[in-house]
Amino acid sequence: MKIKNLTDITRVDNFQDGDYLEYTHDNGMIEKKYYFQPYVQTAEEILEEKTAEEKDWRDSELNKTDKLATIKDHPYFYAHISYREELRNYPTSIDFPNGVRPILDTTIKNALTKFQFMSRFTVEERKAVTALAKTNQDLEDWLDLFKLTEEMNLNDPQTIAGVQMLEAGGIIGVGRANEILA
Repeated sequence: MKIKNLTDITRVDNFQDGDYLEYTHDNGMIEKKYYFQPYVQTAEEILEEKTAEEKDWRDSELNKTDKLATIKDHPYFYAHISYREELRNYPTSIDFPNGVRPILDTTIKNALTKFQFMSRFTVEERKAVTALAKTNQDLEDWLDLFKLTEEMNLNDPQTIAGVQMLEAGGIIGVGRANEILA
C-alpha cells in the first residue's frame, strides 16, 4: 500500500492531525481520508476516569441498598449495614480506585440450626427455660420468636439479648451466655 499526503507532499512519514491522505491499495483501489493521531490518555486522565467510575459504582451500590438498610428484621440487615459502611469508606482506602471493591457478604456468620443452638444448652438449662417461659412473658416472647426463625444467628442482637436475659435471670449460670454465643 502506498500513502500520499495530499495536504503537504513533503511530509511523507510524519503525518499531522488533519492531513488529507490518499491510500493506494495493492489491488489498485484508492481511498482518501483525513489523518488523525490516535489519542493517548495520560496516567492522570486514566486515574481521574477510574476514580469517577468507581465512585459512580459505589453510589449505585449505596442506592441499591438504601431501602434494605432500613428493614431491621431483614435477614441480612447487619450485612447491609456493614456493606454500606465499607462502601462509604471505599474512596478513602489506600489502593482506591484500583483496589478490591467491597463485597456484600450475605452469608450469615455464626448461623446455627435450631437444634445446634439448643444443643449448646445443658438438658437442665433447656428444662428450666421451658418451665419458666410459662410464667415469664419476656421469655415466652423470646421463645416464640425462636420458633419462627429458620436459623439462629449468634450475632443477631435479639439472640444475644435473649441469651443474656437467661443469664441475668439465673436460668443459666454466670458466664454461660458468652459460652453459648461463642
